[in-house]
Amino acid sequence: CIEVIMKKFNDLRVNKKKEVPICFLILHYTEINFTKNAVESILALKDFNDSQIVIVDNASPDGSGKILKKFYSYKDNIHVLLSSENKGFSEGNNYGFSYIKKNFDVHFIISMNNDVMILQQEFITNLFLLYKEQSFWVAGPDIYIPDRDYHSSPLRVLNNHFLTGEDTLKDIEEFKRCKCKFEKTFSIYGYKYFIKDYLRENKILHNLFRLKRKIFGYSKKYQIRSDNVLIQGACIIFDKRYCDNNTQLFTPLTFMYSEEEILTLKYLKKGWNIIYFPELQVLHYSEACLQ
Repeated sequence: CIEVIMKKFNDLRVNKKKEVPICFLILHYTEINFTKNAVESILALKDFNDSQIVIVDNASPDGSGKILKKFYSYKDNIHVLLSSENKGFSEGNNYGFSYIKKNFDVHFIISMNNDVMILQQEFITNLFLLYKEQSFWVAGPDIYIPDRDYHSSPLRVLNNHFLTGEDTLKDIEEFKRCKCKFEKTFSIYGYKYFIKDYLRENKILHNLFRLKRKIFGYSKKYQIRSDNVLIQGACIIFDKRYCDNNTQLFTPLTFMYSEEEILTLKYLKKGWNIIYFPELQVLHYSEACLQ
């Protein structure tokens, strides 16, 4: 009888998910130095404590995922998942999200590109203070791109442009058509952002953008805390309610690009609040920054 009771007790202990403050979810693809730098910046944060880091290797053809798994094998708080195929942005993050939900009870999940670094030492402390002041389902930090001298989030403030339920359904149907037409490679909206990103790497255009900002000044939207916003997807913060009430982190309608628009439509439809916090900042690097 005692053995049966102890077995049930041990089973409960084994199956109980570990409670952690934050899981940092990093999507990795080939650029191993970016990922290592991102991880080191997270580990150096004040109040990291019992937080965890989950890295999803999106079937990197150079074998860097396996290298990362071996490199961090001695770290109990770093988990490297190897995907058998390149699942793209949404499904790659969803793969990591499933692992997190199975193993941890989290207060926040922070999804971030592997070329993002968090150098704001008080980032975690500030996040919990801001959440206590103004709770959210989803939030985004200021995303600063050093080599472009550019703040990329929020993409748009929607205070004067509320989408109706009918608009939302129409846009979701459009995304579904895009998924079918382009076989999940791009959506029409996403291709626009792909072109913009591609052109911004051009040095001549890069200097023109800098000159424009010097003449006309920065857009002020990145300096103002806002709700009902379209945040940039390089770094997104999800709270416990979002994690508990969803089986997917992102709706996998596209392979890459436009995930932010799809998320925003979902938030607006369900009435979940999304907040942009300029008090939080991450740096979004490009390959040029590491050369």
